Amino acid sequence: MNNIYSAVKLTTLIILLTVSLICVLSEPADNENWFLIFISSKIAGIVTAYVFYRLAKHWHCNDIKTITRYCDEEDL
Repeated sequence: MNNIYSAVKLTTLIILLTVSLICVLSEPADNENWFLIFISSKIAGIVTAYVFYRLAKHWHCNDIKTITRYCDEEDL
């Protein structure tokens, strides 16, 4: 059962990081609301990156070994 929880937690972090990178690095297609879509995608990327950081730090500080075995202490 712990392996399932570990896989879900790791998958959650990977999905959040992927969404964050896509939002931050993407550029919208040409249309009339280009600037609004551009800014909102960057804000969404920053918010998901912050959620990723807080979850990783929470799991690291609570000494959850399933996540921390994949990274060093210096990474967080």
